[in-house]
Amino acid sequence: LFPLFFSLMLFCTYILPDINNGPQWNLVVEEHSRVCEKNMWKSFLFIHNYFGFEEMCLTHTHQIGMDMQLYVATLPLMLILWKFRNLGWILVAGIAVASTVLRYMAIHWYDISMFVYYGISVQKLLDAARYSYILPTHRATIYLIGVVMAYVMKSKKLRFNLTNTQARFLWAACFGLAVFTVASPYEMGLEGYRYEHFPAALFAAFSPILWGLSMCIAHWAICNDYAGVGTAFVESRAFKFFNKIAYGVYLTQFPIFFYNVGVQRHAEFYTPLSLLHVPEMMAVLVISILATVAIEMPFNQVYRIYFGKSQTKLKDK
Repeated sequence: LFPLFFSLMLFCTYILPDINNGPQWNLVVEEHSRVCEKNMWKSFLFIHNYFGFEEMCLTHTHQIGMDMQLYVATLPLMLILWKFRNLGWILVAGIAVASTVLRYMAIHWYDISMFVYYGISVQKLLDAARYSYILPTHRATIYLIGVVMAYVMKSKKLRFNLTNTQARFLWAACFGLAVFTVASPYEMGLEGYRYEHFPAALFAAFSPILWGLSMCIAHWAICNDYAGVGTAFVESRAFKFFNKIAYGVYLTQFPIFFYNVGVQRHAEFYTPLSLLHVPEMMAVLVISILATVAIEMPFNQVYRIYFGKSQTKLKDK
């Protein structure tokens, strides 16, 4: 993960600001460059998510910092779960519940929301990030759901057969949870909505759990061949191709978006089709492929040669 992350950060800090210019260039490109010059060391240590979006180099990379911290924190927890099962399950459940409580209390205490409703101020969005959204302690619940699912799949604890009818009910429950998670805060998206603590806190506390359960059901069904066309889709070349460039897409999309905003020199009428800006999407696709082929894959191969299974094969030869 680090080589592509490192390369993109250096590019956006020292090269991108000199490539072009525009009315918003100083605001969305050069300002990010100045922030990166001052704070990129925090990103290299994967601690940048603790300092808020205002002081973060490439704000969308907060996910990398959180994932690294949660990954490191989960290692001893998984060892305990493997060696002392009962204690491990108690710790996992306790941490997940504590994380849920933290999300609820943060929303209630700071008058913030995980939903971007009409009239919300920029400061409230920054507060939502600082006090909840970018903190690993608040993201631990959904992360642990994934870890527990991986443990259960690895230990083969959920192996049982379903009839066609039962499989359909399983998928109905999966889609039902997903739709409910997405649609439940619909009132917050209505014009004229007025902020309320309780529904906002409930949404922040329980939506990750419901979404995680939905993803677990889908993953289990696909792995156990109860997905029908879903299995064919995840095994298709198109899905595997996107899976290979997904990290590149994640890292490059925001710098490209900032670039396009910075060089925009005229006003345009908004249409729903503006959400599907084909030139921008093609630029993200092409640059992601180039970044994956030129940076990520070579470094992954070097790692495999020196630290992975390839090294064992070389010794055998």
